[in-house]
Amino acid sequence: HSRILPSANIKFNLSDDLVFRFAASQTQTLPDFSALGASSWGSDLTRLGGGGNPNLKPVVSTNFDANLEWYFIPRGLLSVGAYSMNLKDYVAFGTEQRMLFSELTNQLEQYTVSVPVNSNGKVTGVEVVYEQPIGENFGIHANYTFADGSTSHTWADGSNNLVGTSKNTYNVGAYFENDTFGARLGYTYRSSFLIGLSGTNPYYQDDFGTLSASLSYKLNDHLSFS
Repeated sequence: HSRILPSANIKFNLSDDLVFRFAASQTQTLPDFSALGASSWGSDLTRLGGGGNPNLKPVVSTNFDANLEWYFIPRGLLSVGAYSMNLKDYVAFGTEQRMLFSELTNQLEQYTVSVPVNSNGKVTGVEVVYEQPIGENFGIHANYTFADGSTSHTWADGSNNLVGTSKNTYNVGAYFENDTFGARLGYTYRSSFLIGLSGTNPYYQDDFGTLSASLSYKLNDHLSFS
């Protein structure tokens, strides 16, 4: 694929501790190899199946980002941003009829097969980031992202959701670090999102959170443990 992909980034120092950034770009993403496969498969009992689509086009995204960053103390940051992505030939999932060999009837039969298809989509949203040290060694951080995504493809349940897009995502954490020892604790949450198709119906992942912790110890200049 030959395509010119423009990109521009502008930074304004509004004051010593206030920065405004604006970015505009166009990106191209090739479909997964698994989506491009020409093979098909199906269940002889349900006459449902899946397959690839070797005719998929690359996803071309036109992106705009604006961000205001306030460095209110050393190593402290509060930023608010907005973004927009216009997705041409976004990869959704549709169904079509294909003739597959049935081991029950020993002949070709018609199956309803779920396949990736090109469709247009868009995502707009906002992002908020907060980081602040507490004393010399402690600190906290948090971020939140709101994403409003939709596609021109209509799923079997009547929705126009983008695959893998959660409306709400956030992270919160705390840390301690010195020259010898480090500890971090973090919690990540994302709201429900569309995974793809289960048979011919949309399949969703419920909202979930993940708690993680890490410890590190520096024994000397040559050896550390984590």
